[in-house]
Amino acid sequence: MASELGLGSCWLQLRLRPSNEDGVTAEEYVNSRLGAPANQKVEALLVMGHIDEAPKANEAVEMPCDKVHVERW
Repeated sequence: MASELGLGSCWLQLRLRPSNEDGVTAEEYVNSRLGAPANQKVEALLVMGHIDEAPKANEAVEMPCDKVHVERW
């Protein structure tokens, strides 16, 4: 839907990611910035906006298929 509106979008996982702040995870940083209640956690952000470049899509052969698992590890 974003691209149909002329926008770009990107999913940003926060869980288990470091932040640029020393000793604070990305999840903790975003939760504090958003003022999230202590019993709620932000798992990810969906960022949307106007794009200024359109990179070429990756070819399927370039994708690390050995990292994809379906219903089993």
